[in-house]
Amino acid sequence: MDKKRIIIIIIIVFILLATIAIASAFFLKSRGSKSPAAENIPSKVETTKKPVIVDMDSDGLTDEQEKIYGTDPLKQDTDGDGFKDGEEVKNGYDPLKPAPGDKIVGNKIVKEDACPINTATTPEDVIRLAAEAGQKGDGNSLLCYFIPEARQSLAEPMQNSENVKDFGEMLSRAIKKDSTESGATFKSTYRDGTTDYSNFIYLVRGSDSKWLIKGL
Repeated sequence: MDKKRIIIIIIIVFILLATIAIASAFFLKSRGSKSPAAENIPSKVETTKKPVIVDMDSDGLTDEQEKIYGTDPLKQDTDGDGFKDGEEVKNGYDPLKPAPGDKIVGNKIVKEDACPINTATTPEDVIRLAAEAGQKGDGNSLLCYFIPEARQSLAEPMQNSENVKDFGEMLSRAIKKDSTESGATFKSTYRDGTTDYSNFIYLVRGSDSKWLIKGL
């Protein structure tokens, strides 16, 4: 083989190697310096923080709301009247005092006398006053004419204004059946179709000589 042919072969091999080197360099540059694994890792992870709601005692009020109302975050029923704090707040009752209690406006508890002054000096008086409160839809005032034990059991149904008005109507029809110095019984009758229904209302006279409804 003569020298001229050898030189041509060397030049061709050199050109091929140079072409391969340039192509390799261009390929690596286009991919960057990241490895295949690194390419699958996002450069920046965006996260949205959600507020954490904590209600330690599961009473319907968050721990932050418990601070606002002054209730016990570890006790479902702070005032011990049988209703969860959240239920009382939702229905407009003070979770710090058994119903009939203080009224709630917004996030503030407005302190006021729980009951009006009881002026009922006769059994008829307490029936009349309770009936008037019920017909106005004022459940808190209506409950004030019941003994404390009865107030607690009637607190939930008296949160419904229709129940309160129905109760007031029932009391307005009550007629006294008998009476003693310490107690009295009234009867309220209504007709549904051809059937008569009756409710008996029992009253008691307290040590302060004031009359209150004991129950039905």
